[in-house]
Amino acid sequence: MSLVLENVMKSFGKPPAEVIRGISLAIEDGEFVSICGRSGSGKSTILYLMSTLDIPTSGSVIYSGTNVHSMTQREVHVFRNDKIGFVFQFHYLLPDLNVLENVLMPAFKRNLVRQKRSYALDLLTRFGLQDRIRRYPSQISGGERQRVAIARALIMQPLYLFADEPTGSLDSVNGDNVMGILCELNAKLKMTVIMVTHEPDYANLAGRQIRLADGKVV
Repeated sequence: MSLVLENVMKSFGKPPAEVIRGISLAIEDGEFVSICGRSGSGKSTILYLMSTLDIPTSGSVIYSGTNVHSMTQREVHVFRNDKIGFVFQFHYLLPDLNVLENVLMPAFKRNLVRQKRSYALDLLTRFGLQDRIRRYPSQISGGERQRVAIARALIMQPLYLFADEPTGSLDSVNGDNVMGILCELNAKLKMTVIMVTHEPDYANLAGRQIRLADGKVV
């Protein structure tokens, strides 16, 4: 698969204000790409458009020759759940589910909990959360909640992982740990990683950097 954006534009508000201004680019399978730029440059918006979580005002988002917006709503939902993982700036964990259940949430949707349970436990161990699996989000720290959210994004072993400032709420040790895991997934599993970050050191770990300014690639 490959991801192609063709003259993608996105506007918000009335009168409409352009946030993304005619971006065209291609990302090949197995790439590790960082998206950088100042606050307000459109980094998070383009990530949402790439990942099918939002739709462009005009232009096309194409996966392996198929325009996402020609799919039915159900087809997009299945594609997103099976092929795409997303790490948000905020964790969005469900408060009534414990840590393990939150990680397994995408597997619940596909009736794959039994098959994915051991992988969930492995992820939580690698993130240093093996003694937190029965705790609820309110019982763990902010940094721990973010690591749970990252594990949840990885549970279906997606072809594409989109990460919006995945280390923003982590200390340097845990941030480095997360980045090490992302690099390993990219290298060993050929998972395509597309990450928004303001950290130059983390951006430099990517094989390619895309820099935005005022909604355009520079």
